Amino acid sequence: MSITVNGELISDQAVEAEMLAMQPYYNRLQGELGQEEKQQQLREWACENLIEQVLFRQLAEKFANDIDPSEVDSVFDDMCRQADTPEQYLEQAGLTEQQLRADIVNSLKLEKLRASITETVTPATHQQMLEYYNDNKELFIQPAMADADQIAIAIDGKTSSKAAKDEIDSLAKKLSQGRSFDDIMKNNSDAGLEDGKLGWFTPGEMLPEFDQAVFKSKPGEISKPFKTEIGWHIVRVNKITPESIMPFEEVQDHIAEHLQVELQEQALADFIDAEKEKAQIIR
Repeated sequence: MSITVNGELISDQAVEAEMLAMQPYYNRLQGELGQEEKQQQLREWACENLIEQVLFRQLAEKFANDIDPSEVDSVFDDMCRQADTPEQYLEQAGLTEQQLRADIVNSLKLEKLRASITETVTPATHQQMLEYYNDNKELFIQPAMADADQIAIAIDGKTSSKAAKDEIDSLAKKLSQGRSFDDIMKNNSDAGLEDGKLGWFTPGEMLPEFDQAVFKSKPGEISKPFKTEIGWHIVRVNKITPESIMPFEEVQDHIAEHLQVELQEQALADFIDAEKEKAQIIR
């Protein structure tokens, strides 16, 4: 099946290559279609992509006279710095200098076309940002966090699990008798475990046994001894912040950036759709 866009041929090889490139993305989206139907749909999507790419490149030609040679030189030099020498970079890329410079010129023309389409996009209003925030609050969940310290006796080549358990039980008894947690943590806990300071962490960052001991506790509580693959532990919870929705004011800038990208992408899609109506496309 041959395709031409304003007289420019899209080869079958190009379609096959685009299908191959799209395959991983397509596999994540495909519905319950038969294998033949899936391949046909993938081919249609690949053809549509190539049509839009060719048309966009053709339209970008109007910026050919706007490309400053010094801009091409700058991009060329930046790319070649990725290797020890320009010659080495060109060899790795499988291109001649003339081919690479031509690719850079084409990329700059495409960038200028995109900029000309998106530069007039109006930023999202405060109301639009607020509506997005209210409709997508699951995106702005701040997970619970805990700050905790631990007394730990490691299980290693020198200390068996039983010996570690006996030692942690002895320390737990001293705690119950009024000895300071900080004193035990400083003087009796294994120094190899960062002096007992766990700092702030969210569920899932530590071993599961820590989540179990910490996130069901209240600030100031001291856990019973528990075992992990590392050793035996007693944890003191210093502070806990519950899961919450981040305030709109904290995420407003992020939402503005996200919506701006969406609006720009929509402007590009609308532009190419309108140009496809005017183009001579033969399938």
